[in-house]
Amino acid sequence: MLILVAFTFYPQAIKGKSVIGIGGCTDAIVDWEKKGTGSNSYRRWIDPDFNDAERDLIENSLRIAVSRIQKKSNWEQIKDLYVYAWVTSDILASSGLCDEADVRRNLLFHQLYCLSIPNGKNDTAQPFPDIYIRKGYEKTPEEYSGWVARAPYDTVNIFWDWNINEWRLSDDSKFDITLNNYFVNAGGIYSDPEYWAGTIAHEMGHNLGHRHPAPSDPDYAKYQINVLDEVIQNDGQSLKGSRPRLLSLHSDEGQ
Repeated sequence: MLILVAFTFYPQAIKGKSVIGIGGCTDAIVDWEKKGTGSNSYRRWIDPDFNDAERDLIENSLRIAVSRIQKKSNWEQIKDLYVYAWVTSDILASSGLCDEADVRRNLLFHQLYCLSIPNGKNDTAQPFPDIYIRKGYEKTPEEYSGWVARAPYDTVNIFWDWNINEWRLSDDSKFDITLNNYFVNAGGIYSDPEYWAGTIAHEMGHNLGHRHPAPSDPDYAKYQINVLDEVIQNDGQSLKGSRPRLLSLHSDEGQ
């Protein structure tokens, strides 16, 4: 049997030993703790069925969410606060990353880092995926919390391109989020763009392959994707007690 082993040199932004197995996976992830300042702009499509007030709220929320998920200080807050990280196996496989515990724990920070730096010299894709905000509607009985937003898994893929030795965003990557119009601009917390910024960030997490347990799970708030929601909503200030810790409501099973 002939076994071919490839050796690849990585740029300084990459840490970890390269592991190339039968599946061609690597455990090399970016060293996000060395990131400086800087962020990427974004393009968005918002369902025209939202009215003007709802659209303005969503526009403000998007600006907040995209800005805050590219802040290193917020990543540090997430790292300090979360207990559990749960990601899909599909996103690891399509990224070319090995399915290892340390890779799963650090995947979110790896992804957010890659979304906040300019393209590599050989990459012509958008540096930040296009964002699609769709309108859904489901009236919720008073005794039930309902869902405010949902999103599919694995629609944004950051992968290691062995041909050019760079992390790249796949050409078909997009953030695809549905907001429940029963809640949008419904008054109280639902008229706060920071609340919706946390919700949008949470749903972006699903698009990036991150999962949470059912809302009835006693550890629900300790999962990485829910901590992401909280930190983005409060701009990393929750540990300082300057704002209440408000967690958005989401349906389970990948929504």
